[in-house]
Amino acid sequence: MSPWLTVTGYGSHISASGRALVIRKGGAREEYPLAQVRHLLIMGGHSLQTSAVLHLLKQGSLISFFSTDGVPIGTAMPFGETRTGEVRDAQHRVQGHRYALEFIRESCRARILYLEEVSHAREEPLLMRGELEILHQASDEIEFLVTMEELRRVFRLITNMYYEVLARSVPPSYGFRRRTDPPQRDTINAVLTFGYSMLFGNGMISVVAAGLDPDSGFLNQGERSLVYDLIEAHKVAMIDRPVFEAVWSGRIREDMGDCNETRCILCDMLVRELIRLFQGSIDQVLIDSDTSVLVASLLDNRPFSLGR
Repeated sequence: MSPWLTVTGYGSHISASGRALVIRKGGAREEYPLAQVRHLLIMGGHSLQTSAVLHLLKQGSLISFFSTDGVPIGTAMPFGETRTGEVRDAQHRVQGHRYALEFIRESCRARILYLEEVSHAREEPLLMRGELEILHQASDEIEFLVTMEELRRVFRLITNMYYEVLARSVPPSYGFRRRTDPPQRDTINAVLTFGYSMLFGNGMISVVAAGLDPDSGFLNQGERSLVYDLIEAHKVAMIDRPVFEAVWSGRIREDMGDCNETRCILCDMLVRELIRLFQGSIDQVLIDSDTSVLVASLLDNRPFSLGR
């Protein structure tokens, strides 16, 4: 199991009994060996007994608290705790180029492969003549780029082309032409933003659980930049693929969003369906694995590669 355990939603009762952490909700009861819970993450509203707090802190474990939308609130830790400081010190010292390179390499690889897959599955090719060559040439160029600005330039090129090509698979009535910044004005962009927000919450859980600084990224910069780094390569499989499959099958229609020139609000029925959809497609285990590999690389200078 992962060294961290997450409790989400509302209404759980968290206690400790003997050598186990006990979580009750409704009529269900789950037990986890205390020694294996190195970090308990609590998101939403729950009842937490002091017995659980005392047992976890006594054995050197951490307890972190989040709002319902995944914003970290604070962490309880035992006196003398140093793991978080060690991880963050290593994160802040490291030269970020090789980490940014891996994030870009994997996110671009996933996008190009998905475009090829979608294009081959259609009666009329999605990619115009020469576009695939441009994408592959740009991707091959990544390995030889030295500066961060050069890496980000190629990343933006491939990402922008990716959304513009995918837009051709959608009827014009959806109004989706490319990926846009919020506030969204069409249903598909609004759906993608909703999905990326859910994925961001899962990424934030992993980053905080691992003791990393969420504001110190490699590819991205600024607030929560490391979280954006970690989820970038997973957007295709965990969000884009289920979204566009739902659009093509008619389960996501353009009339499911109240859209105008200033914003697009998704209907309640679609929001409920999207929550169900993304809960099934977002793989927390894979995100946790990537985060653990990143920490090991930072602390021990091990090779860094993202899971596929």
